Amino acid sequence: MKPNDLYPCGVGEKVNDCSENESFELDTGRINNIIIKLLVSIPSELKREFPSVLLERNLNMKTVSTDKYIAIFFYSEKDIARIKQAISMWNFPFPGLLADTDNISIAFNIESSRNTYIKNCTIENAYGVKLGIDSTVIIENHFQEINIFNYGTYNYTIDLAYIISFGNYVNKVNVYEELANLISYSIETWRSNNAK
Repeated sequence: MKPNDLYPCGVGEKVNDCSENESFELDTGRINNIIIKLLVSIPSELKREFPSVLLERNLNMKTVSTDKYIAIFFYSEKDIARIKQAISMWNFPFPGLLADTDNISIAFNIESSRNTYIKNCTIENAYGVKLGIDSTVIIENHFQEINIFNYGTYNYTIDLAYIISFGNYVNKVNVYEELANLISYSIETWRSNNAK
């Protein structure tokens, strides 16, 4: 099993505020190897605690990279059409999730924070996260509803996402190690929560 639908920003589709001039060449092979090693190639009995999206027959993921962050979203088969529609309309698969200004309602302001875990949240009529520098975030089972100008109400659920922002500590060289550490942290969290 290999992840589907993996692409770096600026190749094939424009994503969020990322243009070819602002993006860097994300090593998707390296991302795939981390995902396969930590989430796919482990025995099924060890996956019992994993979110259901990681237990599906086909592992669907979307990787977004900009000059400010990388984000890896895992989603189920039922969300494929919605994600394609969102990218074609807004150049981003999860509109309203990430904010880059203070002039709007924001649920979470994350700055220089490691291993922030957002789980089972419902956010309506606000952006989800304002992502500052040097932060690592896990989002699981997150429902987002937002009113989009000239569109109306739009909603979705993020089954699982890993988001890492660049800054003084996290850079485009060590981001892969940061991703592996963040995934490892999520696995430890799932196991400890289910052991209780």
